[in-house]
Amino acid sequence: MKRAQRGPGVTVLALFDRISVFHTLMPFLLDVHQEPLCARGVPVPRITYTDSAEWCLRRDRNRFLIIERLFLKPPVVHLDLLERLRARYDRIYFLNGNAGGAIHRPEVLPFVDRFYNKAVFRDRSMYGRPLYGTELFTDFAHRRYGVEDDPPWNGEPVPSDQTVKIHFHWNIGVGDFPRHHLQQRAGVALARTFSPRLAAPLIHRTSSFLPPRFAADEAAPGIALSRSRSPGAPDDLSSKGTGTPRAASERSDTPDAPPTGGEYRYDINARLGSPGYPTVAHHRNVMRSALNEAAQERNWSVARDRVPVQRYFDDMQRSRVTFSPFGWGELCFRDFEAIRAGSVLIKPDMGHLETFPDVFVPGETYVPVAWDGSDVAAVVEGLLNDPVRRRRLVSAAAERYRAQLKMVPERAAAMLADLTAS
Repeated sequence: MKRAQRGPGVTVLALFDRISVFHTLMPFLLDVHQEPLCARGVPVPRITYTDSAEWCLRRDRNRFLIIERLFLKPPVVHLDLLERLRARYDRIYFLNGNAGGAIHRPEVLPFVDRFYNKAVFRDRSMYGRPLYGTELFTDFAHRRYGVEDDPPWNGEPVPSDQTVKIHFHWNIGVGDFPRHHLQQRAGVALARTFSPRLAAPLIHRTSSFLPPRFAADEAAPGIALSRSRSPGAPDDLSSKGTGTPRAASERSDTPDAPPTGGEYRYDINARLGSPGYPTVAHHRNVMRSALNEAAQERNWSVARDRVPVQRYFDDMQRSRVTFSPFGWGELCFRDFEAIRAGSVLIKPDMGHLETFPDVFVPGETYVPVAWDGSDVAAVVEGLLNDPVRRRRLVSAAAERYRAQLKMVPERAAAMLADLTAS
C-alpha cells in the first residue's frame, strides 16, 4: 500500500448506538477506506467522531461533516441546528438510519449535499408520492386493506429538485457478524463515553467480511438468473407467483442435510416479532398467518419461540428455509443471518429497491413471495421438496454476499473522496 497522504479533516456527528458503531460506521472505524484512497492518489482524511452538535459549532476546525443517525431518537428534526451546521461546513452528507427505502426526514434535504439511505426506491419518482405510514409496504397495507395508524403518520413527498441528493451507501449486511449482544453493548458504552474508535477491536473483522461458503450440487438444474421487473407500484407485487411446488414423487435423491453439518431441526425458521404501529405490524401479521395456516395443514416444523441468541443462530443453521418478512423497513438482520447460516431466504418481493449488499436476486439468492402472502404455501412447499434447488440457492447467495462485501472498502473510499473533493 502506498504511504497515506493526510487530507482535509472530516467530522462524523453521530448517534452512537449498536447500528451506528457496529454497522454504519464500521468501515471507517476499521480504516478499510485507506488503501483504496491511497491507490487513487487521494489524500486520506482525518476522521473525528463526536455526538455533540455544540462541539461541531464551537470548536470543530474541519470543513466537511457526516451526520449519522441524528434526529432518530427521538424522531424530531431540529431545523435551526441544521441551518447553523449548513452555515458552518463546506459540505455535509447525511447518513439516514432507517431500514426501508422511504425518506422519513425529507426536511433534512435542503440543508445537506447528499442524503444516504440504506436502500432507495428503484423508481425514484416514488419519492414524489405521499406514502401512508412512510413506507411503500405500509402504504400498500392502508390502500389494499384499509389499515390505519393512530395518529396517522404520512411520509411527505420529496420536492423534485431534492431527489438528486438521494443515494444509497451500505445496509446492515455490512457489520459485525456474528452478533454478540454483550460485546456490542460494551462497544456502544465505549463509543458514548470515550470514542467509537475504542469499539473497533470488538468487531469480528474476518467473519464480518468473509461469510461462509457453501458447496452447490453441480448436477442440479440451472436457476433462473433474471431479476424481477421493478414493480413501480405495490399492486404488481401483491399477486406475483414464484412457481409451483414439486410433487413428492419428484423429490431429488440428494441427501437433505444442513450445509453446515448435522441434521435439520426445523423446516422453517420464523422467529418473528411484531414491530411498530398498525400498518407496519399488518404486513408481518399477514405473512405470519399465511405461513402458520400452511404449516398446520402440511405438518411443517416451524421455529417460532423466543430463544437465547446463540440458540437462535444455531437453529437457523439447522432450518431448511428462513422466512423474513419486512419489519420497520424492508431490510432485516435475518436476511443476512440466513445467508450466513446456509438457510434459504424467503422474503416478500424486493424488486422495488436498490441496496448494497444486494443479496436479493430472485430465484438465485432468495425466493420472493407476494406482498399479500397469497403464494407463501406454494413457495415454501416447493423449496422443502427440492433439496437440490435449496443447495444452489444457499451457495449462490453466499458467493454473491462475499463478492459484494469485497466492494465495501471502495464504496467507503468513494464517499470520502466525493465529500472532500475540492
